[in-house]
Amino acid sequence: MKISSSSLSILAAIAFATACNSSNTDQNAADSALENTVASEAEAAAEATEAETLDVDALVSSINERKETIEKSIGQGESISTENLRAKLRQKWSKIDYYTDELGAVIRIKTYPHEGISQRTEEFYFDGVELVLAVIEDNGSAPRSEEGEADKMYYFHNWEPIKEVRTNNEDENGYKESDAEELLAEAREYLRIYTERKG
Repeated sequence: MKISSSSLSILAAIAFATACNSSNTDQNAADSALENTVASEAEAAAEATEAETLDVDALVSSINERKETIEKSIGQGESISTENLRAKLRQKWSKIDYYTDELGAVIRIKTYPHEGISQRTEEFYFDGVELVLAVIEDNGSAPRSEEGEADKMYYFHNWEPIKEVRTNNEDENGYKESDAEELLAEAREYLRIYTERKG
């Protein structure tokens, strides 16, 4: 079979168009990848700038004032037994106390261990719907003899950890980076439990 020169020209044109189209697709993919990289780098730079401009000491001071205000004005809390909660919570805590402001918003949550097993408590302080402080006291179930018995304090801003303060002599290597994230998850779960019971 003989191919005419016009047919060859048509085949050549089709091959060229296909090659150009493939090249355009590759170029579009490369352009898209470049745009994503630039956007990611810009977002990272914006976050870094925000972190640099975040005055952690001022925030911590403000959060400490918030905690003091809550402690001075706190009324009678509402206790929830953990017996009907998921197994991990039932094993860890005997009850959870919720404290609210005059509008019914949760401002403080305190968890209590089972008697005779531990005296460790966890407290969560809120500003609006935002967790601002989590306090761990290894002897929190015992009566307080003085202020400042917290063993660990985790400060948060926009649901992100910003500072950890340990007041005991715990070894530096004993700190796990996941502690703050676990406290954030717990705070969210305790708020959800309260909301569901009130709903």
